[in-house]
Amino acid sequence: MSIPEKTISKELYDAFNLFVFHTPTQRLSRNLRTLLMEYLIEHHDFLPPNFHDHVDDLSHLFDLLDRISLETKGWHEAE
Repeated sequence: MSIPEKTISKELYDAFNLFVFHTPTQRLSRNLRTLLMEYLIEHHDFLPPNFHDHVDDLSHLFDLLDRISLETKGWHEAE
């Protein structure tokens, strides 16, 4: 499957750079995964019918955060 090439605006590029430079993404990813697991533990019997969509979206976000963490290893003191 070929993904059509698209461009992002300078504003989005700048916002992404700001995020990457100021956010330890490995920590963010770990915290979000912890929140997800705690949510699943507490609400596993009452998940919304479209929960798989949420999990798919979060999976893509975690993949992105993992890639950012690899590319920016050592940029933040907390690492």
